[in-house]
Amino acid sequence: MEFDINNHLVIMSNVSYGVCKEAVDRLSKDMAYELKSHKVSVFSLYPGQIRTEGMIIC
Repeated sequence: MEFDINNHLVIMSNVSYGVCKEAVDRLSKDMAYELKSHKVSVFSLYPGQIRTEGMIIC
């Protein structure tokens, strides 16, 4: 589950977005685990979903 800045539950309505976000998280966790012995820190940054013209439903 994800929460926005106001601690409201965010429902992911776009499957491909959610899957890609989870893939980036998993890749970062696996890289962090494997590179820890080399004293390399790993983290991921990705933007949140933003409202665009393509997302507006009339």
